[in-house]
Amino acid sequence: MPVLVPNFIKPFREHHKDPEDITRHDWIETNGNACVVSMPLLLATAVAIHPRPGDLFAVFILGSALSLTLGVLATNQFHKWAHMEHPPRLALRFQRWGLILERQHHLIHHEAPFETYYCITTGWLNPLLQRLRFFEGLERLSRRWLGCRPGESDRTFLNRPT
Repeated sequence: MPVLVPNFIKPFREHHKDPEDITRHDWIETNGNACVVSMPLLLATAVAIHPRPGDLFAVFILGSALSLTLGVLATNQFHKWAHMEHPPRLALRFQRWGLILERQHHLIHHEAPFETYYCITTGWLNPLLQRLRFFEGLERLSRRWLGCRPGESDRTFLNRPT
């Protein structure tokens, strides 16, 4: 917890208290934690998998690890651009094409009761997961397993005066 709370949980709590805060972060602050988390996975995969000519399974594993790493690395940046009124031109184009998270789509997540549209890379799965009540199911499981409601401390944090 000493690593998770200050580096991952606290920034998301602050971001929900001040959604524009993420737009004031530099590249390192926005993406650094994602790099720290994803690079060991990529390095471990590269060390563990040694493809031989014609070994499509190894190429698939390496390609999957690279794709996952790139997705993790890009997620916070896409999320930041979704909070910006005027993102960079290329980001805006990608948002309009539906390739990355778009501002209006993400704003649904920041409306009370703040319990929906959690996907922040592209947002493609948000409507489906909402219809399936996927995150409600995760909350039920976590209440059963952990004895607490996810986000409970976030609500306390958000209601606290600054």
